[in-house]
Amino acid sequence: AVTGVQTCALPIFCCTLEDVIIACRILLKDNGRMYMVHRPDRLADILCTMRKHRIEPKRIRMVHPSVSKAPNIVLIEGQRDGGAFLKWDPPLYVHVEDGGYTQEIKNMYNSDRN
Repeated sequence: AVTGVQTCALPIFCCTLEDVIIACRILLKDNGRMYMVHRPDRLADILCTMRKHRIEPKRIRMVHPSVSKAPNIVLIEGQRDGGAFLKWDPPLYVHVEDGGYTQEIKNMYNSDRN
């Protein structure tokens, strides 16, 4: 059974995508940036909703569990009242085929230790 706390941990039960985008629009200063982590199957909805509320998508990066698997996360950067320009970053792969982390992920985890 899902508890009340677990239910609120799932954003679909507490607010809508549009609620989140509207809140970002209100909270961001002019040209301020927002960052979102979401599921790739919602990408069209996310981009349309951002533009509807004048938050321009600026960068997108797909995150794949491994090279052989489809992306399961999309990272999106948006800018309040930004001009129309979208950069599609190269995919981020989390694991190599033997199950270990890719060098890029290792570098991210160790970046604060260097």
